[in-house]
Amino acid sequence: MLSLFQERAQRVEELMRNSGLNSLDYVEQFSYLLFLKFLSDILPQPGNLSKGEQLQNYWRYSTWNSRDASDLPRFVSQELFPRLASRGIGHPNIDTGVQAIFNNAYLLVREPTVLKQIIEIIGDISFGESEPNPYSENFTIQEAYDTLIGNLAADNMQLFGPFYTPKFLVRLIVDLARPQLNEAMYDPAFGTGGILAAAGDYIKERSKKTNFYFYGNDIYSIKNASVYGREVNFRIFKLGIMRLVFHGINPEGLQKGDSLSREAQTSPQPSYQVILTNMLFEGGTTSTASRADFPIHTHDFSALFLQHVTTRLAPNGRAVIVVPEGLLFRGDTEQEVRRYVLESFELESVLSLPHGVFAPYTSGKASILVIRNTGRPTASTWFYEISNQEIERLRNPMRDSSVHFDLDNFRSDKNSRKVLIDEIVKENFTLNASRYISQTEGLVYSQVSLDTVLCLSEDKAPIIIESNQQLLQLSVNTHHQGVDFLSFISSNDLRNTASKKQYQQVHAGQILIDPTNFSQGALGVVPLQYDKGVVPQRYYVYSLINPSINPDFLDFCLRSRRLLDELAALARASSGRLRLASKAILSIILPVPSLETQNEYVGRLHTQREASLHAFRLLKTLNELGDGIDPATFGSYQRVRLKDVIESMQGGLQNSGTRDGGELTLIRVRNIQRSGINLADSVFVDRNTLRDADERLLKKDDILFVRVHGSREEVGRCVVFDLPGDYVCSSNIVRVRLNFEKANPHFVVLYLNSPLGRREVTSRSRASVQYSINQDDILSLLLTLPDLNEQKAILKRVRDQQKRRRQLTDALQELRDESFHVIEEILAELYR
Repeated sequence: MLSLFQERAQRVEELMRNSGLNSLDYVEQFSYLLFLKFLSDILPQPGNLSKGEQLQNYWRYSTWNSRDASDLPRFVSQELFPRLASRGIGHPNIDTGVQAIFNNAYLLVREPTVLKQIIEIIGDISFGESEPNPYSENFTIQEAYDTLIGNLAADNMQLFGPFYTPKFLVRLIVDLARPQLNEAMYDPAFGTGGILAAAGDYIKERSKKTNFYFYGNDIYSIKNASVYGREVNFRIFKLGIMRLVFHGINPEGLQKGDSLSREAQTSPQPSYQVILTNMLFEGGTTSTASRADFPIHTHDFSALFLQHVTTRLAPNGRAVIVVPEGLLFRGDTEQEVRRYVLESFELESVLSLPHGVFAPYTSGKASILVIRNTGRPTASTWFYEISNQEIERLRNPMRDSSVHFDLDNFRSDKNSRKVLIDEIVKENFTLNASRYISQTEGLVYSQVSLDTVLCLSEDKAPIIIESNQQLLQLSVNTHHQGVDFLSFISSNDLRNTASKKQYQQVHAGQILIDPTNFSQGALGVVPLQYDKGVVPQRYYVYSLINPSINPDFLDFCLRSRRLLDELAALARASSGRLRLASKAILSIILPVPSLETQNEYVGRLHTQREASLHAFRLLKTLNELGDGIDPATFGSYQRVRLKDVIESMQGGLQNSGTRDGGELTLIRVRNIQRSGINLADSVFVDRNTLRDADERLLKKDDILFVRVHGSREEVGRCVVFDLPGDYVCSSNIVRVRLNFEKANPHFVVLYLNSPLGRREVTSRSRASVQYSINQDDILSLLLTLPDLNEQKAILKRVRDQQKRRRQLTDALQELRDESFHVIEEILAELYR
């Protein structure tokens, strides 16, 4: 049954993606309809309904799924969703959640036949007891929906990873918290609801309630549990509500908002017996002025969040919190927060998680804190180093769900230790486990602090300039591709003092780190061929002062995840980015073998590294070609103005649209991106409000120009419209329809978006409050236009080049992964 559900979900996904929806759109739209089908099936419908009772059941799947396809988009977007948002479904214990889910919900699938297909596919999924039981051994909606959310996070690592905690880690958090019936549970950043859902499953398992139980109109199986949470992202908030309902949990205690705001500190529920949360990722939108006052004033997000958790913990309550490692040993206000926690609460345990647990969402290292509010200060704390083997055991999908993680089993392990508070105080309230659990046992090589190996060049080396000399400008590539040549700088360009101050001179063998991009692997050693090159002043430059260290050995150690995570833990957030202090690297300790062994390790890495650099340079060359439009290629082709090859042009609607639904999707400037049209955050207009609606409808292969934009780089940007369904465009967009016997729209867009075409477009744009380009300017744009056959041939060459670029990108990623694997193997030998 589960595979059948997945097959149907994949069919829905394919239909939605072909309609221009991204991963989040797909999961959201699928969830709305699946949620209604689920409620329709599990909530019994009384027989012999009166007319009034029939009206109250308007939301049931069976009452509207048979509508004619042409009417479905209007009905769902303008009637069904708005009524659900305002009235719910007439079940008091459910309506709070239903209204929150459908508040400002909008339908993105606008093509009637596609929407009809999707509704029919979902209609075939049965949650009724007469069909195979969805809560049987072989199938649960909880499993299926959890998988759906997990896939969303995996497909969008950077955007949605922060809202999702890996399943095995969720189980570990819940096992440590051991929630019980009648306890108020709280997750101040509940994201997609995974931790609260798992806590509910834990209670049901302990209460022998493995199925949904009906209490009148109540579908929630955990009737006596109170679940609370906050989530700042509106769309993720809705997914979290639906997930909890699927798990049989009443979502009335869930709120949209920032847990660090003053409002959150004065919510009706003052404290909670159990708090479970993952605060590894920075979040929150509250301004400093609106942020609540906490015992320790700080701008560090994790330190604020930890204070929020402890101040909301009820007497004799317990909190299990995932925190970034840096919070546990950094000084200043973070140290004061640790002191506050130790003096006001009992810090029962600190579990240090191994590197890579949250990959690929983040490479940051993390720990789990177990805190109890007993009214007493901390007298001692157990520290644990959780091994990779234990993590793999937790990850194992065949793991018996009835077997739970128990810290008592680890207290005789060599990777655990009970530490008295006096020792913690002596260590400046440091709480990372590695400080107290000896890591020297089993190390083959001696440990060396980098402050005995490297010297920071604090006095920037003066640039020595000879007449008519060409200096090499160097850069540190991200993704661990080392130091590379960027361009030449002539001595004449560096004659004045201001220009000199922009650069510093470096020498072969020195270590370079870009302090703002180090977490992306922007560090490396200056090769011999780049001796006396120049780099930006912002780079940190270190000289090797220990002759027993091979700089290439040190270079690949610094490329490892282990060392990068240590650097990240030492960094601080500034303007939304991590920034590393210049002396932070000097505090890192490395195991250093003999010079002979170092050379052996470097040799093992050399061949693979050369292959990686070769792929990187090929990709760099391809990227430098831009979009494949080479000015030299077009010298023999005719030059025409756009007005000579168009059939018609039209401005967009003076209408801002609404999210409440409408028959026509309104494409705005924000929907036009370099990769094409993105329908995220769509709005709609009612066809009946337009006198010339049919003339306004976009057609396949129309070109859409951005008429007004705040950035000069984006004004005049254009895309080819190729979506099914009924669409119109806003007033800041100009629609151009070509004469297809003269020009291929895909070629025209390719040309105008190329560096050559962008020069033409930007030369005609104007700057006032924003940059703009009017219709006359668009009509006068000059195009280099071959004949139609040559246009198609050029498009094919460009697409082949783009395919080659994707292949090289994939190959380069494989080589990077292999490089990391080799590095980690070597480091494992060093640390074994």
